[in-house]
Amino acid sequence: MKKEQVRQLFPEACKLADEVRDVFGDEVKLVYLQEGERELGAPSTEGVAVGGITGDIWVEKKKGVRNGDN
Repeated sequence: MKKEQVRQLFPEACKLADEVRDVFGDEVKLVYLQEGERELGAPSTEGVAVGGITGDIWVEKKKGVRNGDN
């Protein structure tokens, strides 16, 4: 699915993902989202769960990207 289609189908989840990227940088990768009845991707067993207005977003941060984080 193209980026534009994802933004159209999941506007609130993408808005929250953009806010997370503003804080943690572009290395944050969106791997799962749910908005209303729609889902995209698969939940990760690792990563950070971020609660949104209409669903959950799972993001995974690459190790060692910012300030030596692991």
